[in-house]
Amino acid sequence: MKNTLRILVSLLALFFLPLYVFASSFSFEAPRKNLLPGDSVEVTAFLEPGGESVNAVDGIIEFPLGLEVVSLETGNSLLSPFIEAPMIKGNTLIFSGIIPNGYQGPSRTLLTFVVKVKEGGLKKIKLSGTVLKNDGKGTALTMSPASLELTVGKGNGGTTYLKVREKDTEPPETFVPTIGTSTDLFAGAPFISFETQDKNSGVTGYLMAKASPRFFFFTPLTPTVWSPVESPYVLEKRDLQKFIFIKATDTQDNERVAVVAPESGFYQQRGTLLWGILIGVTLYVIIKIIRRKKASLL
Repeated sequence: MKNTLRILVSLLALFFLPLYVFASSFSFEAPRKNLLPGDSVEVTAFLEPGGESVNAVDGIIEFPLGLEVVSLETGNSLLSPFIEAPMIKGNTLIFSGIIPNGYQGPSRTLLTFVVKVKEGGLKKIKLSGTVLKNDGKGTALTMSPASLELTVGKGNGGTTYLKVREKDTEPPETFVPTIGTSTDLFAGAPFISFETQDKNSGVTGYLMAKASPRFFFFTPLTPTVWSPVESPYVLEKRDLQKFIFIKATDTQDNERVAVVAPESGFYQQRGTLLWGILIGVTLYVIIKIIRRKKASLL
């Protein structure tokens, strides 16, 4: 009887174990949890899909009094794009994003932030939210919330604890900026949108440069002035006659540049016309020289 009971218990344990191992959940990681007032620590929030294919996340991170978010990084986030960019409201950080084509796999980063400790005591950071299955129905997963406890002692700190990163020599992923218009956006003005990812260290931002084509060649002049931009970016109509460069950089200063050529055929037509004129003049001069030589021989 005892052996039979043990077998039944073992079978039940094996049956429920996969449900536990593959439970969908949020989680936190931090390189240090014992701190002093004045210290800062980097915290990473993760999503564990639990074997499911997911395509949307709506999350909220709650901070206790005595913690201040001093920086936020989303460059290596699973969410691309963000529907609602991470925003700090009071003692909460709210974010919402989608995953085109869905994601099914191991735990992935949602976002990373650095908090500074202002006072002692036990500080608990909480993460909860809604995750939708990639099933075409918007089915919500049952998620396990996450919490991270930071123990803050007495004294004076000032150290910043960051997670160890491997040397990243790879640039952000290749991307293609797109130009579009919409009567619902920017009063119908043209705009350019762009997005890429860097799986190693994360994208830190984007820069833009514009350049007119060279006089005879349909190639851009080398850009010299770069300005920080965010997507989408409103363009002027004259910008459509220029080459537009978008540069993505990661935390290790690796760069990826994408170029959008002028949409209008004006410059191509002008270049073709100028080359036609140049060739015509050249042929005319050659013919004149040949005729003069023939005339001098008679």
